[in-house]
Amino acid sequence: MNHIIAMPATNLDSRIIKCLGLLDEQQKKAVLLVAETFARKSETSGVVYSDALVSDFNKRASELESGDVKGYSWDEVRQRSKSGS
Repeated sequence: MNHIIAMPATNLDSRIIKCLGLLDEQQKKAVLLVAETFARKSETSGVVYSDALVSDFNKRASELESGDVKGYSWDEVRQRSKSGS
């Protein structure tokens, strides 16, 4: 579930530009790295998950967090996959 704040793009753009003017060179590079990461993710993340799948993920995460279900560490998963069990 994405939470989007409704704001006119021009207002948002001008706020971003104003903030960029307050940053030093190193901070600007950090912001650029984050922005480029988001842009790459947007370009490649055409995957859309159904509500049923998201609900199942959430249910399984809750079960793990509550301790009702035992999870496996990556080491256990690798070991199990190597042994074929």
